[in-house]
Amino acid sequence: MAILKKGPALSGKVGGLKYSQKDGVTVVSELPGFFHDAKTRKQLVQRMKLNNILLTYRRLKDGLKENFEEVSGTRRACHVFRGANLVLPNHAWIPSRGVDDTGVLAPMVVSSGTLQPIGYSYVNEMYCSDLNVGGLTISDRTRVCDLANAIVRNNAGWEYGDSLQVIVGEQSLRDAGLHEDSEPHLTGLRFLVFRIPMDRGCGDSLDKFVREQLWAAARNPLAVSGGLLCFSPIVAESRYAPTYYAGALVHTRNNKSGLRVSRQQLLLSDSTLFDHYSSPEMLAAQLGEA
Repeated sequence: MAILKKGPALSGKVGGLKYSQKDGVTVVSELPGFFHDAKTRKQLVQRMKLNNILLTYRRLKDGLKENFEEVSGTRRACHVFRGANLVLPNHAWIPSRGVDDTGVLAPMVVSSGTLQPIGYSYVNEMYCSDLNVGGLTISDRTRVCDLANAIVRNNAGWEYGDSLQVIVGEQSLRDAGLHEDSEPHLTGLRFLVFRIPMDRGCGDSLDKFVREQLWAAARNPLAVSGGLLCFSPIVAESRYAPTYYAGALVHTRNNKSGLRVSRQQLLLSDSTLFDHYSSPEMLAAQLGEA
C-alpha cells in the first residue's frame, strides 16, 4: 500500500491497483489475486463434505427452523446445520452432481442446544426412545393430551408447552444391492417430520393429529414398547428394496426465555450404505487416486 500526498484526487481501479481517497490523500493498494477454481486436494475434500450436507439440508430445511439455539441475527439454521455436520468424523464422499444429485442418508446432526438429549436405539424395525410414558398405550382413541401428560409426568426436564419432534428419513436402492463394478442406483432422500405439543388441553385424536402433518403416511408411526415411546420409520410402503432409514427425536422449548433445544443426531437403521460412501476407498476413487 502507498499514500500519494500530492497530485490529483484519484479513485478507481487501474490494472492491478486500486485508488481511493482517505482524509484528503490518495491511497494506492494492490488488488488481491484471483484464482479460478483452484482444485487442491484439501479443497476437493471439503467440497465433497459439503455436497452431501447441503443436499440433506434442502430436503430437511422446513423441519429445522426451530432446531438450533445458535440461530441469531444473520446466522441462520442452514449455517448452524452446515457447521455442526462439517466437524463430524465421517462423511459420505459425494462429488458435485454425484449420485444422481440425491445425496446419501447419513447420521447428521439435526438439532443442537442445551436441553437434555433424548436417547434412542433401533431394534426390530422400531426406534425406541428413553422417554417413559408410564402405562400409556397408543391406539386410535389416544389423544394428544394423553401423550403430553404421559411424557411430562414421567420424565424430568419436560414441561407443558414443550414439543416433541419426530424425524424419519428413508432411502432405497433401485437395484439388487451394492456392486463392486458399478455404483448403486439410489432413490432420492425423503424425510417426514412432525411435532407433538405438550398440551394437556388438546383433546384431538393423536392419530389424526400426526397423519395431518404426514401427507405421505399410511399410519401413525408412534407406539409404546415396555413403557417407552417408540416410532416406526416405515410410514409408507417403499417401491424398492432394500430400504434404509434414519430417525431422530428432538425436544424443543420456545417461550419468553428464548429457544432451547436438545442436541440430536440421525440414527441409521443400517449403516451399509453410508459405510460404502464414507470409506477411504470411496474418497480415493472420487479424487482419482484409486
